[in-house]
Amino acid sequence: MNSIPAVFNIYPNPVCAFENFYISLSGLESGEEVLIVVRDILGQELYSKVVFTNSNGEVLEAIDHYGRIPAGIYLIIGTAANEIYSRKLIIR
Repeated sequence: MNSIPAVFNIYPNPVCAFENFYISLSGLESGEEVLIVVRDILGQELYSKVVFTNSNGEVLEAIDHYGRIPAGIYLIIGTAANEIYSRKLIIR
C-alpha cells in the first residue's frame, strides 16, 4: 500500500469548449485500475474510460470531447483503490 496520499487534479479549469482538458491522479500503486467518469449536473454520464497507472503510480489522461460536451458545469470522478475522487469542471 502506498503511504503517499493520492492527488486528483483537472486542468485547465475552466476550459473553453472544444478544447482538451487533462485529468491527473498520482499517489497510487503501479498498474492500478482507474475509472474516469464525466457527469453533468443532472447526473447523466457523458464520458467514461478505464485507464491504468504508470510505473510511478500516476495517470495523466487527456479528455478530448470533440465538441460533444457543451458549455456547463460538470463533475469529474476518478475511482481507484476503493476510493472516489471528484472535482468540478467548468466548460465555457
